[in-house]
Amino acid sequence: MRNLLNDIVTLVNKDGRRHENIRASVQTEKIYIDDVTVPITAGDKIERTLPSAQEEVFLVTNAHLWSGVGSIKPYYEIAYDREGAQRIHSQRTAVNVHVSDSPQARVNLYSTDQSINVSNHQPEAVFSEIRDRLKESVANLSDLKLLLERVEDMDRSLENGDFKTAYKNFMAAAADHMTILAPVLPALAGLL
Repeated sequence: MRNLLNDIVTLVNKDGRRHENIRASVQTEKIYIDDVTVPITAGDKIERTLPSAQEEVFLVTNAHLWSGVGSIKPYYEIAYDREGAQRIHSQRTAVNVHVSDSPQARVNLYSTDQSINVSNHQPEAVFSEIRDRLKESVANLSDLKLLLERVEDMDRSLENGDFKTAYKNFMAAAADHMTILAPVLPALAGLL
């Protein structure tokens, strides 16, 4: 590996200590250093002077020390970001697919989703669906009884104006059952 280390770099630790004349191999996404006596951690900087006299500075994001095996000596494999440069992401535009069993289902190809979901749910239908989902999925009878009581509290609280408190109580009690309630939660939150 030593023959592949054709770059000379300087390591600057976060506390300002400098380690000069370290042999390295600076690659497109990684830097390799075989001097495992220098302390390298995330947040350190590695400096390299180019033949044009420009200085490159690499911010260490991860330094992994590989143990040697056989004739391969231990070495650092260092992930980095270039200082002063933003990461360049792929030029591909994201494809967003929103699948649901609601009228808000949509597909965006090479565009940004700026839609706003507006729905008008009848409280009776929302509470009925929650009850059905709980009865189908909650096996523990005491949990089921408590959850159904919380649904009734929410239903009653719509009339007396304390729905927010009842909603919070229901959400706290239903925390272990969110996966079964996930499809109805947006409609429930819409009642707030």
